[in-house]
Amino acid sequence: MSTERQQVSEIEQQVLAMWRDALAFDDVTLDDNFLDLGGDSIAATRCLNLIRDAFDVEIGVDQLFLVTSVRELAGQIASGAFPAADHA
Repeated sequence: MSTERQQVSEIEQQVLAMWRDALAFDDVTLDDNFLDLGGDSIAATRCLNLIRDAFDVEIGVDQLFLVTSVRELAGQIASGAFPAADHA
């Protein structure tokens, strides 16, 4: 496995755990959709706070709702698609 793929895989596992925590639902896979799993703005905010703390990125709730899966979100985080979090 390439180093880049390993990095994405590690991020996928971390984001997967965050989705499971935010949704209070353990049966989440890498290809599940946040909204299809019952995700709402409260769960999204909880999830995005976990992601911001872990990866130092700023992702809006609207952006999370557009992402189709954990796998896609992890790929975007790994590629630097989101700005750094503002800790001011």
